[in-house]
Formats: sequence, structure tokens, C-alpha cells
Amino acid sequence: MLRTFLLVALIAPAIAGAQVVRWVDEKGRVHYGDKPPAGAAASPVQSKISSVGTPAARPKVMMYSTSWCGYCAKARSHFAKRGIPFEERDIERSAAWNREHKELGGRGVPLILVGGRRMNGYSAGSLDGLLDAEGF
Repeated sequence: MLRTFLLVALIAPAIAGAQVVRWVDEKGRVHYGDKPPAGAAASPVQSKISSVGTPAARPKVMMYSTSWCGYCAKARSHFAKRGIPFEERDIERSAAWNREHKELGGRGVPLILVGGRRMNGYSAGSLDGLLDAEGF
């Protein structure tokens, strides 16, 4: 037991001092980690801990897309400019993601989900309204 305590006491300062940073790749995707790629413009991530010690909940942001879709590229860029992490699901790269897209009634891309809300297609103003309504 004493050994475990000493090991934790030695490791804890190193873990506590680790800085998580955020960067956006050339495709507009947001990444998090402790070591960004060389040349990436990274910014420190602030902890989102509430006053009672639990992480502050934010709705999940997901986009069903394709690699060639111009409006998907615009949405990626929009998320990057606002610093909003999102999960992207390319419906041409995965049969499961294509099936999910269809089950959601998707007929085109992008199909953007923010929490319980959805947006078909892309419009900067509409996406801002959706994100603002969900607390981003």
C-alpha cells in the first residue's frame, strides 16, 4: 500500500502538469493531444469543470459527410473557426455510417447533428443559430 502511495505521489505532479492542446488540421478537423504535429498552431485547452467538480456537459456535434462535398468543407471550416470539436462520419467510407445516415432520413450531405437538433445542408447563419441554441 505504501509503495502504491509513493508511486502515485511521484507520478501525480507529472500528470497534473501535462498540457492538453488543440489544433486544426489542413482539412479543418479539430484534434486534441499533448503533442501537436510540427508547424501546427496549437492552443491550450482550458478545463471545463463545474463548481461541483463534474465536467460541464456540451452536446455532441456530428456531421455526416463525403470527402468531395463543398458544403461539407465549408461546415468543417466553420467548426474550426468557432473552435468546436465534432465527429465526422464520411458516408462513403463506412457502410455503417451510410446506414445511420439513411436511418436518420438523410438524402444529402452534410447532415449535421448538434445534441438533439439537426440541420440538412449548410448555411453559416443556420449553423450559427443551431450552435448558439445548443450553448456553443
